[in-house]
Amino acid sequence: MKLDFLPPGTYQATIVQDGEDAHYQKNRETLRVSKRQAGPADILRMKLAPGGGACVILETSGER
Repeated sequence: MKLDFLPPGTYQATIVQDGEDAHYQKNRETLRVSKRQAGPADILRMKLAPGGGACVILETSGER
């Protein structure tokens, strides 16, 4: 996911994505949560299982 829509600055990205063995029929409840710093020049790469998805929460870190 390109983050080029963000205004200049540094952001804390909380990424909730499907776990390594996630599958919509066999293993729906597995997930992985990670945090990283990100900015407008970054691209977030996420694993999407069959029938799964991801959620990204972006918060300003106060650095501009």
